[in-house]
Amino acid sequence: MENERAKPVRVLHVIDKLSMDGVNPSSCARLLVDWNRWAPSAGFEMVVVNLRYDRGCDFLERQGVRLEWFRSGAQHFLRDIRRIRELARKYDAQVLHGHGYYASYLVRIAAAKCGCKAVIHEHAVLKKKPWFWLGDWLLRNRTDKGVAVSWGVRDFMARARCVPLDKIEVIYDGIDLDRFAVGRSKEELRKVFDLPSGTWIAGVVARLREEKGVDVFLRAADLVRREASDLTFVVAGDGPQRGELESLALSLDLADGTLRFLGHVDDVPALLAALDVVVVPSLREGFGLSVVEAMACGRPVVASEVGGIPEVVGKWDNAILVPPGDPQALAAGILKLYRDPELARLLGERGRQNAGRFGIQQSASQLGELYRRLVTT
Repeated sequence: MENERAKPVRVLHVIDKLSMDGVNPSSCARLLVDWNRWAPSAGFEMVVVNLRYDRGCDFLERQGVRLEWFRSGAQHFLRDIRRIRELARKYDAQVLHGHGYYASYLVRIAAAKCGCKAVIHEHAVLKKKPWFWLGDWLLRNRTDKGVAVSWGVRDFMARARCVPLDKIEVIYDGIDLDRFAVGRSKEELRKVFDLPSGTWIAGVVARLREEKGVDVFLRAADLVRREASDLTFVVAGDGPQRGELESLALSLDLADGTLRFLGHVDDVPALLAALDVVVVPSLREGFGLSVVEAMACGRPVVASEVGGIPEVVGKWDNAILVPPGDPQALAAGILKLYRDPELARLLGERGRQNAGRFGIQQSASQLGELYRRLVTT
């Protein structure tokens, strides 16, 4: 038995897509890269299977992750189940770990056919659709373990994804904390991003999608500048809402240099460290990775009190939390930090300490322990 525990558990991670926009790697893709780096010390080895080709595949391969993808890209349920089973045999997998609705269906059916354990991983609280619920209900008895990124997501999995509560474990996402220990000064970093020096900057770093609430941030920015004219606002990220958000900024007369759209940013830690406050105006949020990243950079945070964000923030005095979808409350939170530099400094320090709870080593270790329990019971 001791010999068996010493052997790494072999895991096939199956994911719907590694890029939300087809070009830039998703946060889940980055998480898989970080897990892969720590997998040997956590007692497992992993192969990632992407159900289509996208540029996220290139990112994982550059980072040394063993990767397979379905080259046709078209969904064909029976054929895709067969493909998963073939890959499970190829890599002698013991666990099939699914990320995304379609992947979670495939791994649960394929696992029963090839003697593997089936794990489904939920990263968000999603809008419940009847056909998704039906698929989960039909496969409810084929789920060996569910993994939720927060307690709020755990409740969602039990309610909307038909996974019994006693089968769900909460494993917080993790980040490479060293990557966010940026050693350069704020002013030096602002030159990198062509941001103005000597001004106070509030920014959002997010995919430009409806659930991220960036439109709420723009409306809050309009309210803030009426109280303080020497502020700059930035939005970093790309996505389907970009055109709509740029039009909103124009209608609010924010496109006069007060607000800048930076597009996709590769060096997120450097950008966060260049800001005075990080704003997370999400309407829905499973975990709140951007909150952890901002805190790891020592930046004060104003965020929506929604989903997993309160869990991530921890103590109430680690950040300013406001109701989701409320521009006035968001503006008040930003102005509070602008007018009270000492409070902003304290929140930055507390946040940096709090971020230590979310190191990638801890996340990988918990995952490895889950796998070992699955294959030895």
